[in-house]
Amino acid sequence: MSAPSLNVPALPGPTVAFESSSSGGAPAPPDSSPWRRLLVFSVMMIVGAVAGVFLGDSLTGPWTATDWALLAVATPVGLMLLIAIHEAGHTVAGSLAGFRLQHVSVGPLKMQRTPQGWTASRSQHGVFAGMSHGVPGPDLQAAPTEVVRRARAIRLIGGAAANVFSGLLALGLAALPVGETVETAALVFGIMSLGVGFVNLLPLRTGSGFITDGARLGPLLRGTPEANRDVALATVRAEAYGGTRPREWSARWVERMLTPRDYGMTDGSTRMLAYRHALDAGRTDDARAYLAEALNLLDRLPRAQHGGLMVEAAYFEAAHREDPEKARVWLERAGGGKGASIPGVPSCASGRAEAAVLLAEGNHADAHRRIDDAESALSEHPVDGTTVAEQAWLRDLARRMPHRP
Repeated sequence: MSAPSLNVPALPGPTVAFESSSSGGAPAPPDSSPWRRLLVFSVMMIVGAVAGVFLGDSLTGPWTATDWALLAVATPVGLMLLIAIHEAGHTVAGSLAGFRLQHVSVGPLKMQRTPQGWTASRSQHGVFAGMSHGVPGPDLQAAPTEVVRRARAIRLIGGAAANVFSGLLALGLAALPVGETVETAALVFGIMSLGVGFVNLLPLRTGSGFITDGARLGPLLRGTPEANRDVALATVRAEAYGGTRPREWSARWVERMLTPRDYGMTDGSTRMLAYRHALDAGRTDDARAYLAEALNLLDRLPRAQHGGLMVEAAYFEAAHREDPEKARVWLERAGGGKGASIPGVPSCASGRAEAAVLLAEGNHADAHRRIDDAESALSEHPVDGTTVAEQAWLRDLARRMPHRP
């Protein structure tokens, strides 16, 4: 069984969900990521070479087994420390500028704020990766767009500034007579920290749509349409994290976050938020169009985001298009079915999708069990605006049951 086409419809409200229209899909922008990846790789190689030169000059005598063991332990610890310092810089600068920290991840650990308090979970961004996500606080939400842009710029600069500052401190320590081992470690860490800080300030993008702090900083300082879009996106996220149900999100901010397009991670985020906004408000044609646009970006998005998109496609085809065949294809492509968990997808969402597919297939007994499983998972999920909508969507599926087994 082949999967449906992912071409984005030319106009909102296509006749058939997720299928190509006669006018074709949305144009993909020129992919200039190869030279940017080469530039990033070159900068990293230069930083590594400089660090190696200093390291080689500072060491005396042949390496022992202990030296190699210390290097094996110090390398991952140092990388984690660099990431932690960078994300701490974003967090502190953002707090001073009026942002409210929502979640932060360093390596495999993710800490997230919920209305019930902070929760810890496993990060989906990778072992040597980090992310600090803040949303405008109440004062910023009511402030003019240019004020929010300046605050976002301060928050972005904070990450690189923290790395540069810690790098200078480490180089200062390396200049002191504190022992050869400490001097060498401080020297290498200082150079690496400075390198991370300066690379993050370069305006670079990857093929999947990930962009550095420097690439975001320029538009914010210039007040470009892209910067205004990002302000709108941050404001909608603030409403969601604050407990506002999707259909009650500001329509003005939802509209503003949709343009201009970047055909990457930002588009993926804005389309899925707009999908939930429209779906919760009962505008299924609009929801279908936004979801189709997001699905057409699968090859440009991180793999960790694929499951969530496919799960929503399965749910929509089953619950709103009543097409169990296509819905089953999407669910299986996501790795779901038979109660299986899907990496990066909340159990309540995957359970909702599978329940909708089973209901469309006429398997009412299993559909009822999946609804119960999803409701149970939802009761343990942090409460935010989307959680309220999830409860409503599960109740809607339960009402469609011809009888309760």
